[in-house]
Amino acid sequence: MLFPKQPLIRPTVFQRLFKIPVKENFVREINNLFSDNETDFTKITQSEIHSLVIKYKIKNIGKYENYFKNFFTNILTSILSDEVLSDQELKSLKHIKDLLNIPENFVTEGIEKSTQEIFKKYANRTISDGIITEEEKLSLEKRRQDLKLSKETSDAILQKEIDENGKEIYRNNVKWSINDGELTSEEKDNLKRIRETLGLTESTADSIYSEEASKIYQRYVDNIVADERISPDEEKQLNELKEKLDLDTINMDYASRKLFDKYKLFWLIENGDVPTISAPINIQKSEKMYFQTNITWHELRKEYMRTTYSGLTYTSGNLFGLKGLKYRNGSITPHRISEDVLKPIDTGMMYLTNKRIIFTGTKGNKTINLSKVLSYEVYSDGIQINKDSGKSPFFQFSNDIDLMAVFLSRALSDI
Repeated sequence: MLFPKQPLIRPTVFQRLFKIPVKENFVREINNLFSDNETDFTKITQSEIHSLVIKYKIKNIGKYENYFKNFFTNILTSILSDEVLSDQELKSLKHIKDLLNIPENFVTEGIEKSTQEIFKKYANRTISDGIITEEEKLSLEKRRQDLKLSKETSDAILQKEIDENGKEIYRNNVKWSINDGELTSEEKDNLKRIRETLGLTESTADSIYSEEASKIYQRYVDNIVADERISPDEEKQLNELKEKLDLDTINMDYASRKLFDKYKLFWLIENGDVPTISAPINIQKSEKMYFQTNITWHELRKEYMRTTYSGLTYTSGNLFGLKGLKYRNGSITPHRISEDVLKPIDTGMMYLTNKRIIFTGTKGNKTINLSKVLSYEVYSDGIQINKDSGKSPFFQFSNDIDLMAVFLSRALSDI
């Protein structure tokens, strides 16, 4: 029930004695009048409202305007709950406006706003898939008529929804079409229809498609390079994916392309014929040059520290009543404490072949046969070479440490 009956407030003794009306009951009686006529508000007459005005001695009915506006809004909401505005309902709304003297613009704007919001919901739902079928057009037209909207108004609402949501709708359809990693000819034709329906330019649609297809491609790339290796088969899969997604080009930035090529090289080093470089130094005929870079050669060296003594020592003197103890400073017989410290030994060029590590430094040359290498450790600033005997050097350098490690691993495995 939209208007439950409201009991009237009983007047006080003073009000009865002096016949003073309880003005709060004016609003309650209007509520009850509408409650009695909920099936047809047009049955309420102007004279009934006027009688209540006289009964409660209302001199300025305008002070109840906000109440009457809320009253009207509740009725309008109830009437449009079925999302249809019939001729009879429209007649009732206008009758209520006249009965309660509600401003014309408030009523008109209220009806227009509510009916347009309902049509907007249906328009948005209609274009959500990017296609407006003939059946949907007929459905929208019926909805327009049910809500008493002009053709001009409904068309404007539909176009506004397309303008505001067209790009996102097209994007969602692109995502759905290529989620399986392929754009079929049927899906391509469907996207074209959607683009035309939504009024998007080709350049706008192409830009949206390129963004979403590139995301799909990148997901595949991320999965493939998780192990920091790219095999020929994996590269072939990526090229096939690019064709299936109808991507003419994939624009990688310089850093991404360099990393991509590095991971291809890593796979090749580990699984194929190891790439070689020309040797700038004399090497054996059976040797192949893999890698070279400038390094600083470090070795662990013992470093000794002299200790001095400062404290209590035993004497025959007396200090502050402590017989036999005296405080003294200075060096006594020194102790030498040693610790291993990584020390730079030389700088120069380091070469890796399939048999040796060769170093040509400013102070001399060194060679490590790979057969003598037990293991190696990779750090952010270089590589530690662990030998089976003698000092194990640390090569400090900054460029392509990971590449050197992959080459070294392959060289050691081939020995």
